[in-house]
Amino acid sequence: MSDTLRRRPSPSGYATGPVVMALAACLGVTLGGCSSPPPGTPTVTSSPSRTTPAPDNTPRETPRTEGAGPSSPESRRAPRAPVMRGFAAVDGDTISRGPLEVRVIGVDTPEIGQCGYGEASAATRRFIRDGVSLQNRNGRDQYGRLLAYVVDARGRDLGTLLLRRGLANARYDSTDGYDWHPHQSRYRRLDGRVRHRCGRPTDGLGGPEPYRRPAGQPFPNCDAAASVGAAPLRRGDPGWNPELDGDGDGSACE
Repeated sequence: MSDTLRRRPSPSGYATGPVVMALAACLGVTLGGCSSPPPGTPTVTSSPSRTTPAPDNTPRETPRTEGAGPSSPESRRAPRAPVMRGFAAVDGDTISRGPLEVRVIGVDTPEIGQCGYGEASAATRRFIRDGVSLQNRNGRDQYGRLLAYVVDARGRDLGTLLLRRGLANARYDSTDGYDWHPHQSRYRRLDGRVRHRCGRPTDGLGGPEPYRRPAGQPFPNCDAAASVGAAPLRRGDPGWNPELDGDGDGSACE
C-alpha cells in the first residue's frame, strides 16, 4: 500500500483521528449531550471550567446569646437588691450599719421601756443576722433614716414577720396621713386579726403606749420623745440627748 493511501484525508478535510477523540470525550461526559462540530469549525480544546455555585437566598437567622432575648426569664426578672451584712438592731423597726439607719416602712414596734420592746428587738436581731437587702427605698424620714423594706436572704419580709408575731402595729401609711406603700393592704389585714403579745389588739392607729422615760435618763431616739409630746427637744429640756442633735444647733427632733 502506498503512502498516499495510508494517509487519505477525511471528507471534511480534517484528520479522522482527532474528530473521533473529540466525540468520545463528549460522550464520556454526557450521553447525547454533545454533537460533532459543523464542517469548517476548528476544534478548540479548553480547560475544564470551574462551576460557580448558585447563590443561596435562604434567609439566615442572626445568632443570639442564650438567655439574652426579650422573652427570656432572665430579661424579665427585676434585678435583686444586694444582700448586705453587718446591720445591728436599734429596736424592732430600726436597724443600722455604721452611719446608715434604716426605718422599716409601714410598721411600728414598742420603744425601749414598753411592753414587747425586748421581744421585738430580739426578733429583728435574729432576722438580720445573715444579711438583708433593702427594697422599695422611699427616701428618708424627718430623722434622716432611710425608709425601706428589710428582706432577708430567704426573701422574707421583716415587717410581715413582726406583725404575724404580734410584735408590731401597722402604721405610717396612707390611712393615717403618710405615703402609700406596696405592702400596706397586707400589713393592715395582719394588723386587724393578730393580737399583740402584750394582750392588746393591734388596731393600727393605737400603736405602742407612750415611752416611759426613766427619771434622769435622756430619750433614746426622736420617736420616744415624740410619743410623749416632747419633740422638738431643746438643750436643757428633760430627756435632752445631745446625740440626737445632728447639726449641733441645740435643737433635736425638729
